[in-house]
Amino acid sequence: MGILLAFSQWHSIDEFGFGKPGYNERMATLDQSLLERFQQGRDEFLASLSFHRDLSPNTLRAYRNDLEGFLHWLTEQDIEADSEALRRIPGQFTQFLHRQNLAKSSMSRKLSALKMFFKYLLKEQYFALGDLSLQFQGPKQAKKLPGFLTILDLTKMKQAVLDGEKDWKSLEPIALRNLLMLEFLFSSGVRVAELTSIKLSDIDLDEGEVRVLGKGRRERITFISQEALMYLGAYLEKAYPELLGRAHKLQDTLFINYQGNPLSPRSVHRILVQIGQETCIAQKISPHTFRHSFATHLLNHGVDLRVVQELLGHVSIRTTQIYTHVTTERLKSAYLKAHPRAQGPSLFH
Repeated sequence: MGILLAFSQWHSIDEFGFGKPGYNERMATLDQSLLERFQQGRDEFLASLSFHRDLSPNTLRAYRNDLEGFLHWLTEQDIEADSEALRRIPGQFTQFLHRQNLAKSSMSRKLSALKMFFKYLLKEQYFALGDLSLQFQGPKQAKKLPGFLTILDLTKMKQAVLDGEKDWKSLEPIALRNLLMLEFLFSSGVRVAELTSIKLSDIDLDEGEVRVLGKGRRERITFISQEALMYLGAYLEKAYPELLGRAHKLQDTLFINYQGNPLSPRSVHRILVQIGQETCIAQKISPHTFRHSFATHLLNHGVDLRVVQELLGHVSIRTTQIYTHVTTERLKSAYLKAHPRAQGPSLFH
C-alpha cells in the first residue's frame, strides 16, 4: 500500500476520472466488491509499472488511458461477480473495441495492456486463479517490413546538409552537427533516446566505441564509423565549443542545439524529417529508419543475428529477427530476377 500512497501523491484523483459525477453514477451500477477489486488493482498495477519498470512517461500514459477506457466500459456492463461471467470479459471487450473501428495496432495495444493488467490481478490475488481469462484474441497484424536507407539515400541526405558547400569542414555549427548525426545514427544503430543522452565521456575516440545506456538501463557497447569519427573530431574542435558557449550551464551531452542545450528526441526526429523532405527520398524518414538500416546492412553482409542483437541492445532475439524478413525479401527478389528456373516452366522435363 506504500507504493499506492506514493503514486497517489504523483497523480490527482481527477487525472484518472474519479470524482466526476457521470463516472461515479455508473460505478454504482456495478457490484461494489467487484468494482473495488478492479479499481484498486488498477491503481496498484500502474504504481508498480511506475516504480519497478523503466518505462517512458508516454508509455505509462498509454497504459493509464487504456485501463481507464476499460473501466469506463465495465461500468456500463451488467456483469455478475461469478467466474463464468468474469471469463467472458475479454471477448465482450474485444467485440466492443471492434465496433469502435480502431486501427489494428491501437486495438492490439489496448488488449495487450488489459492482458498484462489481468495477469497482475491474478498474481496479486485480487481474483482467484481461473476467475479471469487471459485469452485475448486481438486482430492479426499485417507484417510490415521495416524500411531502410541505402548508401545512396544517406549520401543524398548529406548533400542536403552540405547545401552546395564543397568543404564540409567549413559548415556552420548546426549543419556540422547534423552531418555528424546522420553518420552517427547510420553507423551505430542507436535509438533516438540513446543518441540524445550520449555524453562526451561515453565515447572512446581511439577505438570508435560508444557506451550506450539503453532500455531498462542496460549498458552496451556499439561502434561508429571512421567517417563519423572524422566529423566528430571537427565538431568537437569547432562547432561544439561555439554552441556550448551559448548555454546557461555546463554539461557534456554530445548533441546540443543552437542554445547549447541537449537536443530532445523530438527535435532529432524533426531535423531528420526535414532533411529527408529536402532530398525527396521515397523512404519515410525517422530516427528508427536509421536503426533499421543499421541492422539490415549488417545482415545483408553476413553478420550473425546474435551479433546484431547485441549491437542493437535487444533482450530477445525474436525482436531482431524481424530484420531477417528484409534480407529474405531481397534474396527472393534477386532469385526471381536471375535464376533461369524462376522465370517459368522449362520446355524439357
